[in-house]
Order: sequence, then structure tokens, then C-alpha cells
Amino acid sequence: MTQNGQVEIHPLAYVHPKAELGVGVTVGPFAVIEEHVKIGDNSIIHTHGIVRSYTTMGKECVVHPHAVVGDIAQDFKYKGERSYTEIGDNCTFREGSTVHRGTTEDSVTKLGNRVYMMAQAHVAHNCIVGDRVLLVNGSALGGYVEVAECAFVSAFVGVHQFSKIGAYSLIAADTKIDLDVPPFVIIDGYPRAICKLNRIGMERNGFTKEDADLIESAYVAISKAEHPMAAGRELASAENPLLRRIGEFYQHSARGVIHRFNFAGE
Repeated sequence: MTQNGQVEIHPLAYVHPKAELGVGVTVGPFAVIEEHVKIGDNSIIHTHGIVRSYTTMGKECVVHPHAVVGDIAQDFKYKGERSYTEIGDNCTFREGSTVHRGTTEDSVTKLGNRVYMMAQAHVAHNCIVGDRVLLVNGSALGGYVEVAECAFVSAFVGVHQFSKIGAYSLIAADTKIDLDVPPFVIIDGYPRAICKLNRIGMERNGFTKEDADLIESAYVAISKAEHPMAAGRELASAENPLLRRIGEFYQHSARGVIHRFNFAGE
């Protein structure tokens, strides 16, 4: 490796002279870092990793071989407009994963902190991905998808453009998502349905059994309602903040929330 101050750049890497690399950044052989890129302290761009123009990446991120961060949008409407990719701290991009920048002038694709993209996972243009989201191998987010914090998107899940994935939810492998996924639930089955509460995920993130029981009761009531969307929206005025969060999710859903339930509680 050759050293430039406190940055280590392999002589076979390409780093644009105007790219800004933080302290302790390591760039491996055949990696590419283009112009208008900022990479935070102690990040690692492994061999054949690519960070494309107009990308800002936080500290302690890792780009594995053949991952591409900040490529242009896969959108026929894209005509070369300047758009951006913003990556938080401690994000990991495993082999072959891809993130595309926004498709319209000055628009942004944004990932929060501690996002982990496994091999071949994809985040399309203009997505917003919250903190501590896990995208498992081969999962794909269409354009303008929003994923709230601590959601778990399993292998080979396809998420339709403009869909929303609620916080602390889990989508089982090979599931097609074409409506919004509300918070705290597990989506599974053929056809896909809200099948139960994500109790394990909630417990891992500090929720109590009482929290989970309350949320489960709310979803059981929604599942039994004649009009589940209306029943969900009513929770927006609930006193409990967790129930309000569910209600606000239903209120702000433009595509509609998955309304098929296979939900009997536990």
C-alpha cells in the first residue's frame, strides 16, 4: 500500500484527485473512487469496490469486492441530472450489492447508520433506508421505497416502488411486497400476509413483553375489523406512543397497507 498522510491507497487503485478521504481510510487494489466523493474516517474500500460520483459516505463503512455505491439510476427518465447518494456511519456493502443515486435533479438516495446489505442486495434510486436495516442476499428495493429503522428484509424479497416498510418489521424470504408493511409484524406466506408479531426482533431492540402484548392486541383487532385500514388509522389518536405509531403509518400510507391477515396472536 502507498500512504498519503493517514490514508492507505493501493497503487493499483484509482482514486480521483478531488475525492475526499477521511483519516484511516483504506483503499484496496482495483478499487475505484470517483470525483465528488467523500468517505469518512476508518472506512475500507476493498479490492474492486466502487464508489461513484456524488456519494457521501460516513465513518467506518466497508465496501466489499464488486459492490457499487452511488451508481446512476436504473430509470429511463434519467438523463444525466446531478443527483446524490448519502450513506451514514458503520454501513456494510457485501459482495455485488448496489446502491443507486437519485433520478431527478438534486434528489437523494439515503441510507442511515449501521445498514447492512448482504451479497447482491439492491437499493434503487430515491430510496430512504433507516438505521440498522438489514437487507439479506438478493433482496431488492424499487425506486422511492422507504424502509424504517430496524426492519429485516430477507433473501430474495422484491419490494415494489413507492412501498413503505415499517419499523421493526420482518419480511420472510421470497416474498413479493406491493403494498405497505406496517411496523412490528412478520410478513410471510403465499399469498403474503401479516402472520404474527415480530416478537424476537422487538425483544432484541429493547421492547418489553407488555409492549409486544399491547401491539399484538391492536393487530388482532385490526385483523377482525370490517375495514382494516380505517381501524388502523384510528390508532393515530391512541394515548400509547407505540399504538400511535401504527396509526400514523396507516394514515400516511399512499399505496395501502397489506390487508391480508393470518394473525391469531401467540
